[in-house]
Amino acid sequence: MPRRITLNAKDRRTPLLQDYERSGGLSRGARISMARRTAGVFVVILLGLLVSCPLLSEDARIHRQRTAGDEAFVRGDYAEAEKQYKAALNLAKQNGSENPNFIFAAGDLARLYSVEKRDVEAETLFRQRLSIGERIWIREPESLLFLYDDLAMFYLLRDKYDDAHPLYLKSLDLRAKAFGVNAIQVAQGLELYAALLKGMQHEQEGLEMEARAKAIRGKGTQ
Repeated sequence: MPRRITLNAKDRRTPLLQDYERSGGLSRGARISMARRTAGVFVVILLGLLVSCPLLSEDARIHRQRTAGDEAFVRGDYAEAEKQYKAALNLAKQNGSENPNFIFAAGDLARLYSVEKRDVEAETLFRQRLSIGERIWIREPESLLFLYDDLAMFYLLRDKYDDAHPLYLKSLDLRAKAFGVNAIQVAQGLELYAALLKGMQHEQEGLEMEARAKAIRGKGTQ
């Protein structure tokens, strides 16, 4: 809470008011200056009202908590990052979990748990957000595909290739639906899928996926 400073009557008189007292009125420049200051105060008050209103500021508050979590994560302060991400997740859950903010906040926390090797907690969140995304983003493949990618990458980094395989196939299908079969996003998906296939010792299939990705990228540069 800001420290309250008590001013005496004389201190409360700004230079503008002192000019007013001396001249018996404000000059045009002084009136303009005071109007600008008044407008500034009004904007500050209005912003304060918006922040204090849960319905109007929910997205902003969640974004602030997520950003604070990201900053702590970059510093390596995982305890603080978890605190901020959980705060964002709790805010998102106030209107139920079937909303994009929950998906985003859950993803932040899941990735943190993944880095901390808290695999059970991470997997639970990755799967939960994917389940929600399949319902609320059923007609938004460009949004849904990243949820598949996140869970697939989680498995890939742990050499759980059988778990990652169907997720990457689904992601490829969504990329083609969202952007077209010759889009750069499909090339990116093919490259990820190629890495998975090579990890599964399917070297030839992996090379074929890389060749398809290269061909798509080549079309994009023509």
